[in-house]
Amino acid sequence: MLGILLVVFGIIALAKGRFRITKNRWVSGAVARALGFLMLGGAVLAFFSGEAAWVVVLVTLVLVIVISLAASE
Repeated sequence: MLGILLVVFGIIALAKGRFRITKNRWVSGAVARALGFLMLGGAVLAFFSGEAAWVVVLVTLVLVIVISLAASE
């Protein structure tokens, strides 16, 4: 289920170039697009990793959250 959400938010980040973290915080520009690629890459890697898919999704999700909070406006 989290893999599907990573794909959806990754596509949104790539298409729009920005996405919302909290009510007042946004990530935009090149950072948002890079995080979109990270989300899509994590979802694809989780698809092919078999039993360790939840670990890949969890690590990807933590990386996206930490980077986006550090780079948010």
